Amino acid sequence: VPFPWPYAQMVSFLLFSFALVFPLLVASQMGGDPDEGLSLNMIWLPPVVTFITILAHTGLYRTARVLEDPFVHPPNDLPSVAMQRAFNARLLAHWDALRDTPDDDAPRIATATLGEYA
Repeated sequence: VPFPWPYAQMVSFLLFSFALVFPLLVASQMGGDPDEGLSLNMIWLPPVVTFITILAHTGLYRTARVLEDPFVHPPNDLPSVAMQRAFNARLLAHWDALRDTPDDDAPRIATATLGEYA
């Protein structure tokens, strides 16, 4: 079931505002003493924390958008019907191979359909 359009727009807007405000908050909280500034050995920490956090939130948002309606996006679709038919054909082929006495009168269903999907 797709999300309502206003809800999706609000989430997108809040993610954009988070990406603008969060780096400022991280820099202010991890900066240490305002008079001393950030020590040289920890100057890499706020950008890394900001990048990983915003990357994770954006990734979750994009994944949720794709999973919102999984039957619309063809690049993510699996050929599940063809895969199931190929699995069934292989299963029947193995079953035919394991039978003790093959019937000459019985049609070989597995070998006839195996070539289509294998």
